[in-house]
Amino acid sequence: MKISPDGLSRRVLQKVRHTIHTYGLFETGDRVLAAVSGGADSVCLLHTLLSLASEYSLQLGVAHLHHGLRGKAADRDSEFVADLARRCQLPAFMGSADIRGLKQRRGLCLEEAARQARYHFLSQIADQHRFRKIAVGHQQDDNAELTLMFLIRGSGARGAGGIPPVRENRIVRPLIDLRREDIRGYLKANGLAWVQDASNQDPVFLRNRVRVELLPTLAREYNPRIRDVLTRFARVTRAEDDWLESLTGPLLAAACLARSATS
Repeated sequence: MKISPDGLSRRVLQKVRHTIHTYGLFETGDRVLAAVSGGADSVCLLHTLLSLASEYSLQLGVAHLHHGLRGKAADRDSEFVADLARRCQLPAFMGSADIRGLKQRRGLCLEEAARQARYHFLSQIADQHRFRKIAVGHQQDDNAELTLMFLIRGSGARGAGGIPPVRENRIVRPLIDLRREDIRGYLKANGLAWVQDASNQDPVFLRNRVRVELLPTLAREYNPRIRDVLTRFARVTRAEDDWLESLTGPLLAAACLARSATS
């Protein structure tokens, strides 16, 4: 995979490499399914994984779920991803889901219904085609936005801990330490196209209002490094929560065993 020799591209790859090592995202020879929506983050995810694949002997595949929510725009996204996978000479697994139907059946908000459908699809494809890891494109700004959302809602430590780099030893996030602006700079430096999802600007969704309105206000009027502060807070909170879980988990298990023995 050809990489631009500019300093930003080298820094981005080095940061992704550091994230992989720090959190043990991959083992040599892993089969990795990359979730690609066609947006900037997922295109960067795929390109960086391709660029680093030889270092870890990774075998890659591409997965894309059509949510059936945005008509021709979503059709365009699916075609873009299928073409991208062909040009990268990677197997592509394309799926579709009735998100509105799922929302009604389970009484979910639209965002949660889409999230559940997406991870169900990714897990199915990974199981069927023996992919050991599923790579998704969440990045540092996503983490800051989600942390702030949970704080607004009054979440405890688990929610305030933000987006973990690894979940269930299967879902991995190689871009979690990258800023959105660096991702877009990387794509431009390497001549990579992506598609824009207009729903990411729709103020009906709380996540979008936090991204477009609240965080810029906090950065402008209170702390220009608010995203870094939220990211650091999430990391510390998650580490403390994991540490407490490691202490209390065995105690709880022992107490349950003791209770069972006396009943």
